Amino acid sequence: SPIVKDIYYDDTPDNGKDDPVWKTIVLTGLGAGGHGYFALDITDVNNPKHLFAIQNDPSDQIVKHWDSNEIPHEYGYASGNIVDEFDYRKLGESWSTPRIIRIKVSGTDKWVAVFGGGYNGAVNPNVGSAVFVMDLEDEGRLLKVIDIEDKSADIINSLPADLSVITADGTEKANYNGALVYAADLEGKVTKINLTENFSLICPSGKTCNKDTDKVIKNISATTLFIAESTSENGRYIYTRPEVTINNDNKLWLYFGTGNTQKLHEQSNKIKNRVYGIKDKDFPNYVNISTPGDIRRCKTAPACPGSTDLGWYANLPRAQKLTAEPTVDKDRVYFPIYEPTTSTNACNTGKAILTAYDTKCGNSVLNVNLGTGVLSKVVVQGDNLYIGIAGEAKKNIAGFTSTGNLITGKSKAKSSGGKVQLEGWKENY
Repeated sequence: SPIVKDIYYDDTPDNGKDDPVWKTIVLTGLGAGGHGYFALDITDVNNPKHLFAIQNDPSDQIVKHWDSNEIPHEYGYASGNIVDEFDYRKLGESWSTPRIIRIKVSGTDKWVAVFGGGYNGAVNPNVGSAVFVMDLEDEGRLLKVIDIEDKSADIINSLPADLSVITADGTEKANYNGALVYAADLEGKVTKINLTENFSLICPSGKTCNKDTDKVIKNISATTLFIAESTSENGRYIYTRPEVTINNDNKLWLYFGTGNTQKLHEQSNKIKNRVYGIKDKDFPNYVNISTPGDIRRCKTAPACPGSTDLGWYANLPRAQKLTAEPTVDKDRVYFPIYEPTTSTNACNTGKAILTAYDTKCGNSVLNVNLGTGVLSKVVVQGDNLYIGIAGEAKKNIAGFTSTGNLITGKSKAKSSGGKVQLEGWKENY
């Protein structure tokens, strides 16, 4: 999905002056249509302007860059080398919605975009398993590529999911510059990335350092927070972003689930997906974790996790799969689920099931069949729930009504502490 943001920076740094201006920019990826991102200046919506575009061509091993004047440049990497600031050779299909944030680089605030490496069809180990930090003030040049280790024996890793990014705008607990980033990947890992330090520029090996052209960030740290013990047999792929909130225990919790969204109808008694609620006990600090968490440090209902436990999990029966990212609604979290049909007719559509769990204990508080097909993410507005269905909604569902492909219901959640939320402001003068 496109992301729109107001940013304030000097868009003509080569004139020797410090003349920052407000710009409204839109940044988006090509989704399943390609390996690239592009940005537009839409400050004047009637006169949008091209800012830059990036595209990786893994077949020809070329990264293409269109500058602000729409002039194309190519950077080949067939030899194994490529200029650092355009090293997008690990960029897969650009499914991951970028997040626009500010971090400090050499003591100066800079607007950047962070996004996952994208999808690789689970077949190409050379692309996708990375997180990118892109310089929005310098035509999309790369500040840093953060490699995410492929630890699975039989899953070729990538990051198609959006990133969960926590900044000081989102919660008063985030008492830092920059952001902490949580990245969930195809092989079931959740990686915590530290973008909160005051980064400095360093010289690439064998080069003379030039503060104006060398934009490689040092000191970025990453640690694996959790592993879902995924295999191609149990099908515990993560395709969707973890939902994040701060509960009334004053802890940051992450909610996510597994399931192969590219093979929703796949059935096997070996498919064992799960949904999870886990804590980052170190938040808002960054601490390197020597042994990642797993379900052995979690409870499952009816037992409630204690202060020493990492969180909770619930098993999904009958080859069920998560179809969209979770939604936190006060003291409960919603997970849209697809259950394949057991009919011998493979064309029959499975069940669209809405589940909800207590955010801190993982007790089931809702499990309702809303129809046949695939559910979207639940949108909460006030006391109302809105869910899209690609399929056919059931009629006369207790507590829910449907109009076409839109299902609505009433929330029964209760207040539960301080939620992470996006806040911001702009003043024109």
